[in-house]
Amino acid sequence: IIIDKDGDLNLIDFNISLSVPNQVEGTKYYKAPEMERSFSTTDRSKVDMFAIGVMMYEYYTGIVPKPMEHYTTSVDSEDYWATFIEPKQLNSKINSHVNDVIVKCMQKNPKNRYRDFAELISMLRRIR
Repeated sequence: IIIDKDGDLNLIDFNISLSVPNQVEGTKYYKAPEMERSFSTTDRSKVDMFAIGVMMYEYYTGIVPKPMEHYTTSVDSEDYWATFIEPKQLNSKINSHVNDVIVKCMQKNPKNRYRDFAELISMLRRIR
């Protein structure tokens, strides 16, 4: 993330999110779960959306969520969030709607994240 002289945020992507699954690329803890699994395709926007959720989680809680500490990593589980610690549990001052956005961005199954960035941006604008 780059902040320009006017204070605007810019997401700079060096195409790491286009990586092939099972490769040792990307930043630990910010990399979407599907990047470490045998998914046949990896949707770049869904990978970026997960990373944005992790950055927001870190911003609002002061911690980077870690698998097996803050959430489960098993995609075979019926309940993906059996041990997920939502940001609101770590910082009760977080707006509930912001908490919901973070949780949705960080869904392990990419199909359960926002449909696209337009939907995410629309939700963030409504919250603001």
